Amino acid sequence: MRFTSLISTMLCGVALAGCSAFEPDYYNCENRVTSYAEGARSSIITDDQSQNVEVRFNGVSARCYDSGNIVNVELGIGLKVTRDLSEGAEVSPVTVPMISAKLDNNDEVISTDSFIYTMQFRANVDQIYPLVRRDMVMPQGGRIILSLTPELLSN
Repeated sequence: MRFTSLISTMLCGVALAGCSAFEPDYYNCENRVTSYAEGARSSIITDDQSQNVEVRFNGVSARCYDSGNIVNVELGIGLKVTRDLSEGAEVSPVTVPMISAKLDNNDEVISTDSFIYTMQFRANVDQIYPLVRRDMVMPQGGRIILSLTPELLSN
């Protein structure tokens, strides 16, 4: 009985270890995601047009895995979003527009993508720190530039 149990345990261990072979080999690629100083901050207005809001990047994490000539990028874009409670302290939705540019290994822009992240200030809260998750692809040797924008830009 014990021998059968031991063999079953070993087989389960081998099978579970084999599952990790289906996971891609991730690596840190934060050095391939940048933002220029001019695009790291933006001033916008809440969706209900009641308050001015200051937005800035608050860190970016990136992990990548290769797939042929393509690099798959999983981004975590940290934001710091601030409002002045003297302009109002009620619940207020806010949409943060951003743009990304993909560059090839010669630093030539190959595409841009405009996107938004929508969140909400709770009542009597003046700062929020959302984390925007975004998956992207870029060519081998390429990089991504992120920028905040005051409004959604068309692609």
